[in-house]
Amino acid sequence: MNKPPKNISGSGELSTNKSHSRFVCWFGVVVMLAVIAGAASLGVRNIRSADIGYHLMYGQEFFRTGRPVDSSPNIYTIPADLSNAELPPGSWIDSDGVYHFPNANWLTQVIFAAVYEAGGGVGLSIFRLLLVLGLLVITAVTMRRLGVPKVLAGAGVLLIAIVSEERFLLRPELMGYLVMAGQLCILLPDALSERGLSWKKIAGLVLLQLLLVNLHSYWMLGLGITAAVLADQLISGGWAKFAQKPRDKNLVRRMKLLLILLTAQLLVCFVNPWTWRIVALPLQTLLYFRQHNMPTSFGQIGAHPWSSIGELLPSFHDAYAGRFGTYMYILMLGLGITGSLAAAGRRRWASVLLIIAMGGMSLSMRRNIALAAIIIVPVGLGAILSLFRSFPAVATWFRRHPAWNISCGCVVILLAAGLFYGTATNKYYSAQLRDDRFAMGLHPVSTPVAAADWLNKHKPHGRVWSDYTGSSNIFFLLNYADTPDGHPEPSILTNTWAMPVEVMGEALDITKGIKPYREIFDKYGVEVVVLRNVTITMKPQIRKSTDPNGLDCLLIPIGVELLNDPQWTLVRIDPTHLVFMRNTGKNSKLARTNAIQEHTFDTKAFIERLRGMDPVAGDVLRYGGVGLQRLGWYEKSIEVLRASVEEDPDSMLAWLELGGSYGLRGEELKKFGDWKLARENFNAAKECFERTLKIAPGYKPAVHNLSLVQNDLQLLPE
Repeated sequence: MNKPPKNISGSGELSTNKSHSRFVCWFGVVVMLAVIAGAASLGVRNIRSADIGYHLMYGQEFFRTGRPVDSSPNIYTIPADLSNAELPPGSWIDSDGVYHFPNANWLTQVIFAAVYEAGGGVGLSIFRLLLVLGLLVITAVTMRRLGVPKVLAGAGVLLIAIVSEERFLLRPELMGYLVMAGQLCILLPDALSERGLSWKKIAGLVLLQLLLVNLHSYWMLGLGITAAVLADQLISGGWAKFAQKPRDKNLVRRMKLLLILLTAQLLVCFVNPWTWRIVALPLQTLLYFRQHNMPTSFGQIGAHPWSSIGELLPSFHDAYAGRFGTYMYILMLGLGITGSLAAAGRRRWASVLLIIAMGGMSLSMRRNIALAAIIIVPVGLGAILSLFRSFPAVATWFRRHPAWNISCGCVVILLAAGLFYGTATNKYYSAQLRDDRFAMGLHPVSTPVAAADWLNKHKPHGRVWSDYTGSSNIFFLLNYADTPDGHPEPSILTNTWAMPVEVMGEALDITKGIKPYREIFDKYGVEVVVLRNVTITMKPQIRKSTDPNGLDCLLIPIGVELLNDPQWTLVRIDPTHLVFMRNTGKNSKLARTNAIQEHTFDTKAFIERLRGMDPVAGDVLRYGGVGLQRLGWYEKSIEVLRASVEEDPDSMLAWLELGGSYGLRGEELKKFGDWKLARENFNAAKECFERTLKIAPGYKPAVHNLSLVQNDLQLLPE
């Protein structure tokens, strides 16, 4: 049987000279420390998860009632009669007609709420950093236990961090990553050793499985790791018998220990507040995805509401094209393929099974790439190094020439330092057109902090309605309601299990303009609407009729409708959120006092407010300018976007949007017959699109817009 070398600490790092050996050893420690510091910088960022709000609300509810949340009676859009409702997988209606769902994240929610109570948003950021640090250290230890030299282990940690960092969101799966990394670290090296697992480590693995099943629904992967190692032993035993080789006297003992472990892990999966329902949930969810053709139906009109969730997309979807993490993911897959071939050559079947399984999972869904990296990189590197050591002459040459180790280590240190610099200056995120920032606390731009503060200050009457994606955070941040938990009743939450599918579908349809909002808002007594700017920036689209004899209809997003509705008033503009208020009834005075109109809007004050909200001022100004553009306030938009390109002259998106504002203003002037000003604006738009293409040659939106504006210039009367 193949197993990691007993003397791992010196593997691949010994020189013929003891002083060289000590130097190489300590140099490896320096490399690892540099790598951990550089990679951990990816964990220092604002909290911007769209789900953090409902997780904190559920955790607070646990502390208030002493029970984990498994129903949502406070979501006011859930109908009283659920007899014909489509329920999410695993959900049920009790004998009293109350809707329930198995809350696979309940323990994580309790932990998050406790951390928030102790340290607020900054405390959550520190907690996320500690989770990332723990994950990186455990993966490094795993690689060392699998015989990977320090320098290569450092490179492996960097690869894991870069591939995984887009999933370093403060969500329950981050807790799951940490536990599964611990399971792999304990199980794989020890289970394949001569004597197998000790009883102490079996007990530890069972406790980790118990923790995992109450933290997140990834608990099945804990069983999968154990099953892969058990399969390895079965295959090895079968091969030895087939090849008539001497029987490994400890094989039966190792297999018995693994069977005991797997049985115990399976049994503790039922130790949760919902027993068998949590155990059945992952399988029910997979079947549900297959039944509704998810995620391949993403973005299709008439598709299942869950198909609108972007993180369910395949890993190589166009939405992720060009990302640095995607290129590193490809590198990781290449490492996995090489590692699986090396493992097969050394008959390390557990490694082969784990790499193939995790690679397949990651390809099917983008949210799984972090899981794949945490397992594939250590297992793949361990397998490759095992094969490498089977050639004594080559291994001896490397041991006698430590310069290769030092050279590679210097490269790894430089890469780690570059990563730290990139994250600390936010250049790493800006280059990828992302909102993450090297900072602590709730993200002031991506989360509706400012909008919630405004509403908490003015305490409007009536219910609040929100679009789906922004719902959890706005309803958590609102705290002026006279309810036991202090939060207003939500119209919807981003927890897809929290309500029947129709409730989510209705919210999405109202947002897109498929379903008229007036009747719904009157029915529920909605007086305030909070929308993300993306809700109003959605351009009107044509919905194809399913009736062969029917007519196509123009869908107008709710934000555009509310702007033109005389009963509603825009009262707050933030870079990514808007607040509308009904101007009749109890809020009429508040709406009139705070009404925002184009001719009274103070653009300079808006620009200064935006500058103070984000360390990357160009990005936040771009968001604000785009919001004004979609409001139809083109002159105001141009002023803000001008400020954005002044802050960052190399921002292709800012130049693209500035060109869009000039072009739209030109179209507006053309309608009024002002040919001279229209031509000036079209020429300005042309220059902006050309500037975009100079920064990003071949960028399709800029190419398309440039052709449109050139056509407008040709058709414009002199």
